[in-house]
Order: sequence, then structure tokens, then C-alpha cells
Amino acid sequence: MLESSSPLRPRTRHWLLILLSAALVIHILSASGIYLFRPQSISTTPDPLDYRLAALNMIQYHIFSLEPASFHAPQLLRTPIYPAIVAAGYLIDGESGYAVIVLQSVLLIIMGWLLFKLLMRFGVTENVSLALTAFSLFEPLQWLYSLQTMTETVASFLVILLLAGALLGKGISDFWRAALFGVGLGLLYLEKPSASMWIPFLLVLVFLRVTDPWRTRFLRVGIALLFMLLTLSPWVLRNYELTGHAIVSSSGPYNLIYFLGTPATVPDAYYEPLTVNTYNGNHTNDTWYAYTVQAYPMLLSTEHTLLAHENYASFIGQQIACVPSVWFGNIKLQDQESYGHEYPLIADFVLHPNAKRDALIAVLDTFIWSIMLLLFVLGSLVLLSKKKTRWAYLPLLGMLLATLFINFCASWVRVLLPMYPVIFIAAGVGLTALLQLRDPQVRARIRSTPSLLRRAEYETLSTIELSGSVVDLGGEMRAGYAEQFKGDFSVTTVNMDTETVPDVFHDLEQPLPFPDASFDHALLINVLEHIYEHRQLLEETVRIVKPSGSVIIAVPFLFPIHPSPKDFWRYSRQTLEAECKNIGLIVEKIVPLGTGVFSVRYVLLDRLLPAPIRFLSHYSLRYVTLLLDRLFTATAHALHKRYDPAEYALGYIVHARKV
Repeated sequence: MLESSSPLRPRTRHWLLILLSAALVIHILSASGIYLFRPQSISTTPDPLDYRLAALNMIQYHIFSLEPASFHAPQLLRTPIYPAIVAAGYLIDGESGYAVIVLQSVLLIIMGWLLFKLLMRFGVTENVSLALTAFSLFEPLQWLYSLQTMTETVASFLVILLLAGALLGKGISDFWRAALFGVGLGLLYLEKPSASMWIPFLLVLVFLRVTDPWRTRFLRVGIALLFMLLTLSPWVLRNYELTGHAIVSSSGPYNLIYFLGTPATVPDAYYEPLTVNTYNGNHTNDTWYAYTVQAYPMLLSTEHTLLAHENYASFIGQQIACVPSVWFGNIKLQDQESYGHEYPLIADFVLHPNAKRDALIAVLDTFIWSIMLLLFVLGSLVLLSKKKTRWAYLPLLGMLLATLFINFCASWVRVLLPMYPVIFIAAGVGLTALLQLRDPQVRARIRSTPSLLRRAEYETLSTIELSGSVVDLGGEMRAGYAEQFKGDFSVTTVNMDTETVPDVFHDLEQPLPFPDASFDHALLINVLEHIYEHRQLLEETVRIVKPSGSVIIAVPFLFPIHPSPKDFWRYSRQTLEAECKNIGLIVEKIVPLGTGVFSVRYVLLDRLLPAPIRFLSHYSLRYVTLLLDRLFTATAHALHKRYDPAEYALGYIVHARKV
């Protein structure tokens, strides 16, 4: 399914090892510096504080709770994996959090290695893969979260590990791999509840990744799903005993209420903590009450009330309005919490804030991520246009889109971070495609990119089956359309242009140099419009075809003038029917090509575009054009307007037979 990645050159392997080793050293040194000079940054905001308190209770009292040092604390309904990791770190380093930060630095380096492998697997060049791996390792937002006791780095690691398991090596090819993949899905869910929006797409990826029979695919997905449920079941059963509901976490209802709720719609008690926990002097955690068993009934009641009175059109509009914040949000150093991208974030750990510096770096940040967004869009279009990568990339794109629209604007980039591999893969493919424009052969291929008319021709010709001998009048040895026909046949090409390397060199304005009934079939593909004596050519074509043989004609209609060396005629459907009748051909079908007003406009403009823009258009605008034509046709019919897209054909294909 995916493009095979060739073995790494020794030089590339050498630089990759240097990059990963240097990144590991730099990350651990930065973690040491942060711990020594600003230890409060390791856990300051409500989420890290929750994880810290839960970890301490797991160690000291063997309960999963937020209440410090008490057996009477309400049980917590947040997922347990990350607090357990924090607790394990505390057992190593004396409850400082430093061991967890070092672990996250190591995970980040492994993520860089896996990202490089994934980039190569999707056909990204080695140099581009190295550059994007370096950018990923030192991207400030990802680096910042690896320096805090928050779930993002571990969640990102689990996501890229699952992607690597499905896309690299043998993939999910047997029972044990499927079972292990299912356990990984369960751990991801227990580490970050919002991962529930990615799990369906990861299962679809397993289903589409292999070429096994359908039954085997369903079986492997079923095994993965079963083991995911088995991994979740102890935690879900525990929560069911406590609440009467089979839930994994109360984070979802909390985020929804946080997004939709106001003091007028949410009970006052919801905002009142059981206790106020002060940490690092001025930091307090006064919202964790919503994550406890005691608060869960009120949480459900409030959620149901809000949904019952919610305007869903407005809700969706608010979600869409949050999307730009994911890519271009303004990161602020607010209790070391981050809400977007701005590069001063890391600098503020060391330097005093400076307005001019921050403004300059914010401009740089916007520029960099604008480029990333453009490369991502281009790469996505390239990946979706190729059959080898389409079905592997579609689930990944679905994961990213779900991330953008489902998080209730509550965390923004925090939930986008695990999707960095998807962004970098598409951006890498897009950058590779642009760099290939330097190759003269690639530029020549772009200039000859099939137009909408040619693509429609190929699609129609691929439905026709030929056999025996075929004469291609005006054809050439490298003609792409000849490869579209089905069947077993031999082709004789006839042309006056020596550069086409024809089998027979001949001027089609003159009688053809073949005896009567010489061929089983004849092709006149995009040639009649260039022949002034076209009726003579049609009569000659019928003469050299055997009785019951077919004549395939393709001509443009609403298409720009394209001399080769001259361009004389345009043929409507009625003209083609009359011409065929006059020379004794029975028309079996006439197919209009590239129909619709938008397709006609696109083709007229496409020929004027420079090669790089035409390259982008090839992977983007033509799809938009086809969609607009379908929508326009459907709207016209719904409004009972007289509109037949066939009247706006770019060309026609005639399949006729000699009597």
C-alpha cells in the first residue's frame, strides 16, 4: 500500500544518530536546568497538580484520589495511567518529578526516530526526513510539554507507537500483533480520554492497511477491539461500582460544561472545591471537584441540562471558530500553561519577557506554521491522489480532523500535539514534491499533466475492449491513451511528426497507405480537429477497417485552440452523429467528456498557469472543480432550472462500428 523506503545511505544513518544523540543530551540538560532553577514549572497548573496529588495518594494510601493525606477522600474519575507513571517516578527520585521529565525526554527521542521511519515509509526523501525530524525534536511547544508533568508527551508517544505498529514492518499481520495493538489502544485511552476520537480511525487503519481477505481484516480488527476492551475493563468496572455508570473518565462531561456553561446555567456548587489546595505559593487547584465520584451526579445533570437547551448550529459554529487557534493560537506564559504556538515560551524560562522580542518571534512563528500548513495541504492532496498511499493516509487525516473539531476549544494545541506525526508526514510529502520541481524530467511531466479532458478520455477509453490489429491514426509510440484499452491487441501508429516515432510516417491529409480492410479497429484520438480534410480522413479510416470493426474517435469541443501544427475544427454531438452516418458508421454511443460550466472555466485557465502553480492545481483545484459542477447540477435540478451539463462538454468520444 505504501511506497517502499529504500535502505538508508550510511551518511544519512550517521547524521540521524548524531541528531538523536544530540537531542537527547540537550533535552536532558534542559530538564536538569529547569529542575534546578525553576522546579515549580514541572507541575503548576490544575492538571499537573491533579496528577501529582493522585500519584502521592497512590504511593502513600493506595487509593486513587485527589484529597491529600486522607483515607476519606472522594475517589477520582480521571484516567490512571499518567498518575501511575508520575508515582513510579516519585519512587525513583523522591517525589520531585525529575525522573518523569527525563523519561519524557527519552520518549521524545524515540518519537523522533519513529517519525523519521514513518516519513521514509511515505516516500519522503532522506534529507527532508532529517530536517523534519530535527524540527519535531526541537519544536518549542512539544519541548515545553516534555518539561512538565502533563500527559501530552506520553500520549504522543503512544499514538506514534500505534501508527508505527500499523504502518511499519509487517504491520498488524497476525493474532499477537493485533492483540498487542489492542492493548496499546486501551493504554492510550486510559492515558488520555480524548483519545477516544482517534481509536476508530486507528482501527480503520488496521482494516485498510493489509491486503488480506475481508474476513481476515475483520478478524484482526475484532481481536484489537477485544483486547482494548479487556485492557479498559478493570478500570471501567471500578468506575461502575462507584458511580453506576460504565465510564472511563469524567473529563468529557467536564470539558463540555467548561465550554458551554455559564454561571447562569451551571449550579454554584459546581464551582466550589471540596478543599483548596495551594501549591508553589500562589497556585491553587479549585476546579478538580468535577473529577470526583461525589461530584459526578451533578456533572451528569448539568451536562444533560446544557445539551437539552443547546443550539447545535451555534455549537458547531463555535467549534469551527476554534480551529484557527489550533494552528495560530497565541501562546502565553500564564502559569506555564500553553494555549497555542508562540516561540517566546521557551525563552521565558530563561530570559525576562520582552515585548519587542516576543512580537518578532510571534511573527516568525506565524510564518513557520503558515508554511507548515501550506505544505500539509499540498502533501495531503498528493497522498490522497495516489492509490498506494490513499488508504493509509485517510485514517490519519480523519484523526487530525477529529482533533480539530471535538475538543470543545478547551485545550487546543494540547490535543493537537499527538497529531504532529500526521502533520509532519503530509508536510514532508508536500516539501518533497516541491523540491522535485527542480528535476527537468519532473517539470516536463508536470507540463504534460493530463487535463480534465484527457482524464475523462482515459476513464471512458478504459471501458472499451479491443482485439486483433489496431491502427492509431495520429498516434505515437508513447501515447498514454493506448494503455487504457482492455484486451489483447497490436497497434500500428501513423503520424507525420518524426518526434512521435511512428511506425508509419504519413501525412493524414493524404489518402492512407493501407489496403482495404487492413485492421480490426481504428483510433482517431484528438486528431480530427487538426485535419482540414477531415471528411476524407474519416472515409479513408472506414476503408481500411474490416467489416464489423470499430472506429474510436475522440475530439475536443469547448476546449482552447491547440495547434499541432494547425487547429481547424470543433465538433458538436449532432455533427459527429451526422458525419458518422454519412460514411457508413453505426454509432454505438457518444460520451460527453468533462461536462459542466466549472470544468470548462477551469480548463481555460489551467493552460495559462506556470508549471509550479499548475502542479498545485493538479492536486487541488481540479477536485474542487468537479465537486462544484456536481453541486451546481444538483442545485439546478432541485430548482427545476433547465440545465444539462452535457451541453457544456469539453469533448466527446464516439464508439462506432463499420457496417
